Amino acid sequence: MSLDLDIHLKRGRFTLEIQATAPAGVTVFFGPSGSGKTTLLRAVAGLEAVDRGQIVIGGSDMTERPAHRRAVGYLFQEPRLLPHLSVLGNLKFAQKMGREVAPQSFDEVIALLELGDLLERTPFALSGGEAQRVALGRALLSAPKCLCLDEPLSALDQG
Repeated sequence: MSLDLDIHLKRGRFTLEIQATAPAGVTVFFGPSGSGKTTLLRAVAGLEAVDRGQIVIGGSDMTERPAHRRAVGYLFQEPRLLPHLSVLGNLKFAQKMGREVAPQSFDEVIALLELGDLLERTPFALSGGEAQRVALGRALLSAPKCLCLDEPLSALDQG
């Protein structure tokens, strides 16, 4: 799905203005620390309000939709797993957001990210890379139209 951005937001002395179209596939935003990469991803995901402009995903205007209605998967810089749930519980939590994921997709994500041996563990019993893989799996299992990954490889273990 394509992503069309025409947004403006100001926070204190910081201003982010962007007009861009990202075609379906992988798009990478890069720049120095403090340049607004995380703020941009948060705006796309609905976690940061824009002052004016438009965020369109796959032809649908998402600008005014709340985060849970945007169908955007978000992977934070840190895993942010729910500590009271097992790995399996964290993965299944994604499905509680109202979007159906096919059972084979669930199994495919577990296999792809090598999570099978971790399913009964709690977040406290995971390494940083394992926790990041679980968080990535949770984002994928939310059936997103757009996936925002904020420094997704920073905590991954070598596989």
